[in-house]
This record gives sequence, C-alpha cells and structure tokens, in this order.
Amino acid sequence: MTQCPELLSLIPEPYALLAVVPDAAGAPEGFMLRECNAAFARAVGGSPEELRERPLAEAVPVLAELELSWPEIYHRCREGKGWISGEVTLRRGGARQLVKVFSEHPSCLLISLQPPKAAAAGSGRGSLAAVRQMLETVPMGAVIIDPGEHRIVYANPRSLALFGASRETVVGSVCHQFICAAEIGRCPVTDLGQEIDKSERVLLRADGSALPIAKTVMPMVLDGRDYLVETFVPLQAGGKSAEVLRETEEIARLLQQAPYDAILLVSADGTILAANEVSAQQAGKTRQQLLGQSLLQVFAPELARGRQNRLGLALQQKRTVHFEDEHAGSCYEVTIFPVLEPGGEAERATLFVQDVTERRQLESELRLARSRYRELFEQTSDLVYVYHLEAGFLAVNHAFERASGYTREELRGVAMADLICPDSYTRFRDIVRNRLKGGEWLLHDMVLLARDGRRLELEVSSRQLWAGGRPYALQGIARDVTERNELERRLRYLTSHDALTGLYNRSHFWEEMRKLEEEKKTPVGLVICEIDGLRLVSEHLGHQAGDVLVWNAARLIRNTLRRDDMVCRIDSNEFAVVLWDAPNLVAERVASRMREMVSGYNSHQPPVPLSLSVGWAVYSDPAESVSALVKRAESHMRQEQLLNRELFRELFSPLADSLAFNLTEE
Repeated sequence: MTQCPELLSLIPEPYALLAVVPDAAGAPEGFMLRECNAAFARAVGGSPEELRERPLAEAVPVLAELELSWPEIYHRCREGKGWISGEVTLRRGGARQLVKVFSEHPSCLLISLQPPKAAAAGSGRGSLAAVRQMLETVPMGAVIIDPGEHRIVYANPRSLALFGASRETVVGSVCHQFICAAEIGRCPVTDLGQEIDKSERVLLRADGSALPIAKTVMPMVLDGRDYLVETFVPLQAGGKSAEVLRETEEIARLLQQAPYDAILLVSADGTILAANEVSAQQAGKTRQQLLGQSLLQVFAPELARGRQNRLGLALQQKRTVHFEDEHAGSCYEVTIFPVLEPGGEAERATLFVQDVTERRQLESELRLARSRYRELFEQTSDLVYVYHLEAGFLAVNHAFERASGYTREELRGVAMADLICPDSYTRFRDIVRNRLKGGEWLLHDMVLLARDGRRLELEVSSRQLWAGGRPYALQGIARDVTERNELERRLRYLTSHDALTGLYNRSHFWEEMRKLEEEKKTPVGLVICEIDGLRLVSEHLGHQAGDVLVWNAARLIRNTLRRDDMVCRIDSNEFAVVLWDAPNLVAERVASRMREMVSGYNSHQPPVPLSLSVGWAVYSDPAESVSALVKRAESHMRQEQLLNRELFRELFSPLADSLAFNLTEE
C-alpha cells in the first residue's frame, strides 16, 4: 500500500496497519506490523522506522497477549463485528489504552489506540461511577464485584429484582452467596485464569428459591482498580441457552466499550425511559430533557424512523438487532437489545449507539489507497510478484503474465525452480539463503523461462516478508532487461572485437597483456604475424580484395591454435596470438604450423596469394615487461620478413604482370 504511510501520518490518533500472513491453505498464520503513524509509535515506545515490517509479537509484544488471540480477532473482524480490548498498558510508564481492531479487506487489519476518557467527564471508561450509571439501563441483571474479596460493590435494579432483595442486602455480600457456585479460591476468572466466564448457573433468591440463569463475567479496570462485571439473564423453560449466553457476552463486550456508546432505554412506542450522558450529547440535550420524549422528537426523521422500525422488529422477534445508519455526514452503529420481562414478554429495549464516522472515513480512505495500490500493481510495466517460500507463487501482476506467457492462475502455487533457468537457479537460491537480510531490498539478476522458451533476463529488487520471527515469502519487483542486456553484450563485443574478422582487437590485446604483467603468469607464448603486400592488394585490386585476404589470413591463423589460445587483429595487416601455458617448443610449433597452413593455401592457386611473416617470443621471466615481450616477437617477425622477400616476389609476380605494375617499386 504505497500511500498508507502518508495516509496514516495525517491522522492525529494512534493507528497501525497489520498485514495478514497466510499459511499454505490461506488461513491467517501471522501478523506483520506493515505501517504505523508517529502517534502509534509514541504510544508503544518506538519509532515508525523501528516498528515497520516486523512481526506484531516482536514489534509490540503486549499486543500479542490480549484477551483474544489474533486469529480470533481476525475472524471477528471479518464477520463484520470488529473488536475492542480491555484497557492495556503498552509500555512502561505509559497511559492505559483501548485497542480497537477492524477490517475491510482479508489481507489486513487496522488498529487504533484510544485512551480512556477522564472520570470527571461523567461518561468515561475507567470510571466506576460512569459504568454504574450505564448499568442502570442495561436490560439484564448486572453486578460489579471486587475480585480481591469477591464482594458485590454494586447491583443494578434488574439484578435486585431477580434476587428479590434490597440493595443494602446485596451490596457487600460475597458473590457466590447469590450467583456463583464457586468457592473463594476457585473463581474461573481470578483464580483459574479464564479471560471470560460464560456459563449456566443457578441464582439463589432471597426467598430461598432457585432461578436458572445464563451469566457472563468479564474483568474491567475502573478508576485504576480491577473489578469483575457480571451480567445475567433468566433461562426460560425450553429456551436456547447457547443463544442466551452469546447475548450476555455481547452485552458484556458492549459494556467494555461503553464510554464510546450512547445508551437509551426505550419503550415499545419509542418513548425514552432512561439515557446516559453520551446519548444526551448526541441529541444536543440534557438527560432530563430526553426523558419522556420519543425517538421521533429527539433524532432526525430518517434516523428516528429507521430506529423505530428496528425497535419493533427486535421486540417482536425477541432478538438482538444490529445495523448502521447515517445522518448529516455522520455514521452510527446501532445495537438494540430487547428487555425480557419475567413473563417472557418484551416491551422495552436498550439501544447502544456508537459514532463510527471517523472509522468509516478511514476505512474509505484505506479502500481508496488499496484501489490505487491495486491500479499501480496492475498497470505498472514492471513485473511484480509475491512468492511463498513453501507454497510457490501467491500473486503476479498483468506485466508478469504478459512477459512470461502464463496466467496468474497457472502460476499460483508453482515453485520458482520450475520457472527459473537452471543456470540461474543456483545463484537465486544463494541470494535467498545468504544475501537477503530482514526486510531490506536487494538488487540482483534472475533469468526465467517463458512459456514459449524465451529467456527473460530480469533485474530484480527483492525483499523478504517475515512472520513469527522467520521469513515466509519474497516480494519482488522485476524489470525485463533482455533487450538491454543484449545491446550491452553487443556493445561490449564491438568494443573488444574486430568488425571484419570477428577476432579480438588491439585494445583487448593490450588489456590482456596488462593482466599478464600483473598476474605474472608464465610461460606464455606470443606470436606476431604480418600479411606481406596487403597495401599492394588493396590499392591495385580494391579494398574488398584486401578485406578478403585479411579474412582468409585470420581463418588460417585461428585454425592453427588450441581452443583456449587467443588471436587478436592489432593492426590492419598484423595479428597477435597469445599462447597460454606455452613454453618455447609450443610457440615454435605453432609458428611452423602457420607457415605450413599458408603454403597449403597458396598451393591451390587462389586469386590473391597470401604471404605471412611470423615471429614469436615466450614470456618466461616475470621481471620482463610485456612491451619488451612484444618487441622481441616483432623483431623476430621483421627478420623473417626480410628472409621472405624473394618468396614474396615469386608469389606476386603473376599478379604484378597482369596488373602492369612494378613489383620492385611496391
């Protein structure tokens, strides 16, 4: 997501983006902290640069120890529920935070951190008074328990009615006297380590009767102290206990999120019976002004009508209804819980309303960023891929498909060894095992085989993707440089080879001589050959005839050499032959073979005869310079040239007579 750093940096609140690391079957296996803004980094005690591209458990260890595992959080988010933690301290000396997680795409999760609001505000999380106020309107029994002594410190009206006792009798009592059969020391949450206790119990009423209930117990921190919040509802005869337990858990979760919710208790006709401060703020009224008014009088018509209709549905079907509505650019999540009376009828309901405008706006911006990223991913001319080290290719873009000739469906799951050229795979494997470190980018080359057999020479920028402390995939951006490399090879060839003969040229010869002088390799033979009378042929028969003579001479010289020997054209009529690992005897034999080859060539009476003067020398003393070696070989060649004058005249006399020029003057 190329725009995520810029997008998150514009948000003042702490936000981070998690990338979901799938296993071979596509299930979430790990979570990478892909991006975060400065506010998030400060909250957890680091910098964005230190946190990015690290497994979540390494970047922010405390986030790996929340009440739900991250795979569970992921599945809740993908079901559209989102998730909010209890209060946690993310770094030593840091403030307590709420961790909110939601998702709009299977590949990522978005984390936001929100501090509890101050208790003085009257509705903030972390305030015992505020939570007591909210529990007054909850449509089920609810008590707050001191976990140290397991004594009830608060009981709401619905719980007192179920107990059949006064507040004075209940508050201060040990909880298991009324609703928990566990003895002190065996509490499922405080003693046995359960994060949440959902169970069916028997409520012991003041008159001695027993009432089957479904209850949920969840820890909360209020005013800096630990408490247990216990919610419970009666189980009706023949009722579905699993559904009731699930509903008590949902209410308990909403209570944990209560500082961010407006809560209204309403009758079947929409009359407001009770309200908290947040709902009054959202309506622009005081709590007292809300009481007795209908939803249609308090809220905008489009909001009120939709909520009134769903209120009727919740009461009629006696089930929880969850939906979203919008007004004037604001977006709200609304949950309606019907209040079941002792006789089973539902005439009242509690509305929980959460303003999710900021979250939806951020999700929209993230969707736009993902869309732009996807467009960039698909439209770029570079080849982009993600390769799982065990499961093969996970994703490729259109450019990769066009270049390779394979579709992404055909490539999914294919191993790199099946696509990469054998002579390139060893190098690729070495890069993956030894040179790629962490999440750093590395530039390297790679050669793939296309469907039609073409070699695709790629310049690749690769990096590892990590999860759980180990690399699990490669991300690569590659550019097809086949044509560029071919051009470079052609240019290198032209700069080091003679255009006429295809032999190495003068510059390459002297480059090899400098290497020889530096490395002091001995013995090395050097043979210098010169074509006699080339100027005569070019002037009187034309340059094309001269070129043919040069080409024939080059061919004859090349045919006298061993495979590893090197021959260079160092002047228009001069050749140099380098004989590696060649003592005097080898050099002398090569020179003799050249003379024999020339003699055999002339025996066939070609249109233009060939006269070649040959001189040789051997580099056996490392103290000798290569210039001195060349001079020795050229000196021997000049001596042979003087001795060959009569042979030259004999070869070229017929040609001189036919062209009527003076051979002596030439």
